[in-house]
Amino acid sequence: MASKKQEIVRHEEPQSLTTMPAYLRKTDSTPAAGTENMERQDITLPRLGLCQALTPQRLRTDPKYIPGLEEGQFFNTITQQVYGDKVRVVPLLFYKSRLLFGPMEEGGGLKCRADDNIVGIGVPGGECAKCSLSMFGKAGEPPECNQLYNYASVVLDEHDEIRMENMLAVSFRSTQLKVARDWNALIRLRRADLFAGIYEFKSIPQKKDNYNWFGHIIAPTGWVSEQAYRTAQELYNAVAEFARQGRLHHDVEDLSQADQGTGEGQM
Repeated sequence: MASKKQEIVRHEEPQSLTTMPAYLRKTDSTPAAGTENMERQDITLPRLGLCQALTPQRLRTDPKYIPGLEEGQFFNTITQQVYGDKVRVVPLLFYKSRLLFGPMEEGGGLKCRADDNIVGIGVPGGECAKCSLSMFGKAGEPPECNQLYNYASVVLDEHDEIRMENMLAVSFRSTQLKVARDWNALIRLRRADLFAGIYEFKSIPQKKDNYNWFGHIIAPTGWVSEQAYRTAQELYNAVAEFARQGRLHHDVEDLSQADQGTGEGQM
């Protein structure tokens, strides 16, 4: 279990995107030199990870290793920012997708993906609804192709401000889809725009048979401020347009390893 000190949202200094020297900072209306041809849709959203025993970012021998990352802590898969065992997010847009990974004994790797949840790109590719790999087996075996519930979201900073650089995707799959469905029910009950609410994720140790892993619980913790709401609305409009164009992508590189040794599908 993480100590109280570790429960505090902390920002790893070397990876922080917000500790920029004052002389390097730009206003929102001033483009950064060298990025003139870079559009938002050319960028992959990071993913909110939850560290398990065999999470690549925890292994010293892995290129993605994050110093100090411990089991049960949330982290950003691209910036490598560690949030601790609690993190507060504001969801912007819910969307579904599908991923098919090769068997781990054959090296794993992503074989097919459908970012729109409709048409797979890769092997076997094609219409997901007609693909046998997206269906349960005759004896109730789970589909080989993973259904994901995703939420383009923003992690709140220490001042409860919403910033574009803190955007990431929260993804659920396998048995964790129940957590996502419960979250959806909670969101519906609040009867407000998705990006109007703040939600706290807290990791909790879980056990089943001989497997141990960290799951999480989600609880509402209030509403965004009026200023934060306007910013969130702008970000929602942007990601919703990317989704309509089929250009909303998030990091999925290590998901094939995320549930190895736990017996459960994890974030």
